[in-house]
Amino acid sequence: MHYKDDYYYFEFVDLLRRIILTGGLVLLGREGVTQVFLAILVCILWVSLLLQLNPYKDPFDNMLNIILSIHLLLTLISGLALRVFKSEEQDAYRSAGFGVLLIVTTAICIAISFVALILSLPCIPKRALACKKDSKKMAEVVPQSATASEAQVKAWD
Repeated sequence: MHYKDDYYYFEFVDLLRRIILTGGLVLLGREGVTQVFLAILVCILWVSLLLQLNPYKDPFDNMLNIILSIHLLLTLISGLALRVFKSEEQDAYRSAGFGVLLIVTTAICIAISFVALILSLPCIPKRALACKKDSKKMAEVVPQSATASEAQVKAWD
């Protein structure tokens, strides 16, 4: 990933995030919800940093990282919900409702994964940039006072 010049240090920040999510949370133990709750906080902080700073040169890299971070956040929230759900006795109605909620969350995560996969294809950013350049050319060629039909004729010339 290529960072903007102002954010040369962002790889180090990302490394710290990964260390906290993998190694740091192990120190909190396996029981309880503290481990998952701290991971959710780290992910929320990370997504807010990405949204605020947009550290990557390529806007598609920013968008892809945000999408995948939200995916991780939803997965962690589902894990927290599972831990809380298992700690309490539930009746059949709540159990069924919780099952539906987890299925919907999983479906959203799968949809987010497909969007991320499509955005990561090399042809998508190239095509989007080409469309953006074409629309700028159209705006330069067609004067503001021209009607829609005149604009189409001038664009094809």
